[in-house]
Formats: sequence, C-alpha cells, structure tokens
Amino acid sequence: LPTPLRSGTTTTRVLRTMSYYKAAGDGPVVVQGHEVTPAASSNGFSQALNPPPASSSAAAQIQAPQAPPSGCRDALFAVLFYVHLGLVGYAAAVNTPIMAQEVGQNIVSHEGGWGGQRQRRLEDNNNEGDGDADVNFEPLHLFITIAIATVLAFVVSSLALGFMISCAQPLIKMSLFFNIILFAVMAIFSFVAGATPAGVVFLLLLGLSAWYAMRVWSRIPFAASNLITAVTAVKANMGLAIYAYWSVLLLFFWSVVWALSAASTIFVDAGCSAEGECDESLSAFLLFCFFLSFYWTSQIIANVVHVTTAGTVGTWWFHPIEASSCCSPAVRDSYSRSLTSSFGSICFGSLLVAIVQTLKEMAHHATDGEDSVL
Repeated sequence: LPTPLRSGTTTTRVLRTMSYYKAAGDGPVVVQGHEVTPAASSNGFSQALNPPPASSSAAAQIQAPQAPPSGCRDALFAVLFYVHLGLVGYAAAVNTPIMAQEVGQNIVSHEGGWGGQRQRRLEDNNNEGDGDADVNFEPLHLFITIAIATVLAFVVSSLALGFMISCAQPLIKMSLFFNIILFAVMAIFSFVAGATPAGVVFLLLLGLSAWYAMRVWSRIPFAASNLITAVTAVKANMGLAIYAYWSVLLLFFWSVVWALSAASTIFVDAGCSAEGECDESLSAFLLFCFFLSFYWTSQIIANVVHVTTAGTVGTWWFHPIEASSCCSPAVRDSYSRSLTSSFGSICFGSLLVAIVQTLKEMAHHATDGEDSVL
C-alpha cells in the first residue's frame, strides 16, 4: 500500500469510510481489492494487507471485475470531432495568410508601422468621443493572455494538489465557513449602504448556509476520508500529473490555433482592414460555431484527463499491484482507453456541455453589447 495509507490516523479514516458504505449497502466491503471486516482500528485494516485465499470465490469476484465491452462507443461523435478539427485547421490555413498579407502590406505602406497606426487610431477614437466603436482585435494581446493563463494553470494546479493532500478536512470546513462569512459581510454592507431588501436576502442566505453547515458537519470526516483516499490514489500514480500538464500544453496549442482560425476567418468574412475596421457586421452563426469549437475541444481535453484519472483510481482500488508506481500500467491503459474506446462518449458528453457554455457566452456578449467578441 502507499505510505499514507499505513499511518494510523488515515487508516481509521478510511475504515470509517468503509463502515459507512457497509451500513448503506449489502455488498462486501472492499479495500484495494480485498474483502475486509471494517473496524475503526489498525487491526481491522491489517486484514486488507493480507490477500484472502486464492480459492475464495468472493475474493475472485472482487479481484476480477467484469471487463468493459470492447469496441468504440459513440464513435459518430468522435468522427464529428475530428471533422471539426479539420475544418478549423483548414480555415486557419486559408485565411491566416490573407490576414497576414493585408496587415503586412499596410505596415509597409504606412509610415510608423503597426504601433504608429494603433496610436493614431486611438487618437481618432478619442476625438470622435461617443461615436460608434469599430470592431477590432489584437492577436498579439490574445496570445500573451493565453500564455499567462497557461503558466498560472501550472502553478495553481500544483499548489491545489499539495494543499488537498495536507489539509483535506480543514479545506472542507473552510469551504463551509467561507459562504457564511461572505453572506454576513454582504448583508452588513447592504444595510450600511441603505439597500435593505438586499440585506434581507443576504441574511436569508446566511441562515441557509449556517443551517446547511450544521446539517452536514457530522459528515465532514466521511467527506475528508473520500478526499484523502482519492488524493492518495493520485499520489500513488503521479504519472497522472504528466498527462494533466500535457493537457495544459495541448490546450495552449489549441487556443493558439483556434485564435488564428477565428481571427483570420472573421477578418476575411467581415471584410476587415489592417486597422481593425470592418465593412460588414459579424455573422452570429459564425461566432456561435467558433465558440462551440473552442469550448468543445477544451472540454474534451479536460475530460480525457478526468476519465484517465477515474480509470486509474478504479484500478488502484481493485488491482493495487497494477497501479502502484508513477508510470504504472493502469495509468497508460486508462489513457489509452480514453483516446480509443471511450473517446466517442467523451466527445458526446463534452458537446452537450459545450453547447450550454456557448449559449451562455453568446447571451453574455449580447447583453453587454460588446463589439470586440474575441
């Protein structure tokens, strides 16, 4: 077993979790592939360290769960995803040179280059006052934003994993207290500002948050046990971090390709000039397709990591020998399944989420009346 599960405190937490499941269901209690009799002590947990006899039929059933059906599921959605990637790449390959040529010619033919044009355009807009704003975008600023977001994703994900490993139970308590404190502060500010109706609403939310915290307080150890167990499984298979960080790099690469494709296609479709002034209005359908493309691919990248982690943790629980090292067979096999037999299902589920995200984004921009969609 991984070292964290050998300590007495964690052992007791895991066994209490197992006892909870035993009380709730009629099936056998399983700890990493072996049927055990739960007890809130290290003695009960020691039974999990010793495999049952090979002749035990119950142990054989636990050690060898049913294999998933072979073949690719929801293959149609995987095909649609690959076709969509081809269309995005084709749009970038065709329209990006047109936009680059237009911008390049404008820089050469006008004194002061892009920086001088940008400065003159800002001055013209200031002189026009409240006149209609032009549709404009700066690809360089977009790429810098993507790069900064990628670096922050590396840092935040690393810190979050370490914090969850060391502070599981305090983390859950903090999340409960945070809502209570937040609504209390908002209620005070509302009453001070004279917004009595808003203050009453925040007081109501404060009461509901406090009631919820009291109702679930006794279950915090159980929730902490689940979190500790999950993080322990990830620590035992730290190769998952490689795929997680790879997904961040993949998302960065996709964001750059998507930005080039979207910016250049909108540039050509709307008849934009190098100064960012467009002759025609942007197509709502085109914007919807590009937003859907971005969110769909982003969701797929994230869900591939999610499915890989779920498969690895499942193997760690039932077959610990196959999932007890950094780059264990469980990690590789789970990642392979997520890109083959399960990829169609991932594409299908991600598409449903992406449609909702796209509609939300379109509604947000329509409400704000923003001209620069990108």
